[in-house]
Amino acid sequence: MLLKSGSLHLLLVLPSLLTLQFSAFSQSGKDGSEIITSINVIFNRYDNLNTTANSGATTITINNMANLSASAIAGSANNPYATNALSAGDLLMIIKMQGASVNTASTTSSAYGNITAYNNTGVYELTMVQSISGNTITLYSALINSFTISATHRVQVVRIPRLSSLTVNSGARLTGQAWSSSYSGGIVALEVSGNATINGTITANGIGFRGGEVHGSTQNLSVTTYASANTNDGAIKGEGIAGYKTDLGTTYYGRGAPANGGGGGTQHNAGGGGGSNAGTGIIRIFQELTGMLPGI
Repeated sequence: MLLKSGSLHLLLVLPSLLTLQFSAFSQSGKDGSEIITSINVIFNRYDNLNTTANSGATTITINNMANLSASAIAGSANNPYATNALSAGDLLMIIKMQGASVNTASTTSSAYGNITAYNNTGVYELTMVQSISGNTITLYSALINSFTISATHRVQVVRIPRLSSLTVNSGARLTGQAWSSSYSGGIVALEVSGNATINGTITANGIGFRGGEVHGSTQNLSVTTYASANTNDGAIKGEGIAGYKTDLGTTYYGRGAPANGGGGGTQHNAGGGGGSNAGTGIIRIFQELTGMLPGI
């Protein structure tokens, strides 16, 4: 479910996948039928879990209930919901997005970035709203999984439209909110109880974790380190299930790939070759042979 930086994040939820109480099925289709005729339509709404929710809990607390309202994303084409505010019978996904532990000690070997513990990252479940009070949501059924949050363990809550039918016309596109510094988004999720006719596109391409950042200060032509705090030792690493650059400490430059995040490109003029598993020194040899070294 959680893929490489900048790659696809997509989940299409159908009723046959649900494991909720029977009462949940009585609410299927509550948001009615939708026909998508334009591009970049966003149906989901996103917020973050505010406090840890353990297995067996029947309530969760989020940051801001307004983020799950239909009006949180402007435009009539983006509103599939029968009620603006989150309400009883609405369907939610709770998913742990980040929090995997990786090896950050081996900065000079390929062991850097290896996953040492997933810490439930990627675990999700679907649940139905019973009632709302402030930013606290009471659920119809107890959570199966535990969702731990901290400064680097991030869990989001996604509102899912409950459609009776869906048509995506040719040339139209349903997508989602891009993952960003709010640590939410990057997922497309639907429930369709009747027919789903897809002549256009349902995609989450390009809305996932943030890629590595380009900077122009790299000077070292033959970098062998996998992680460094020195800006001359490569570009900034991409985001993944182990978190964003600062979650890795200060050593977020260099070619080592943290979990499923991309490594930062090394070697001058390599076009990100270091993050694409180029051998040490290979790019420099090519530059020498072709006269591409700076000043030649």
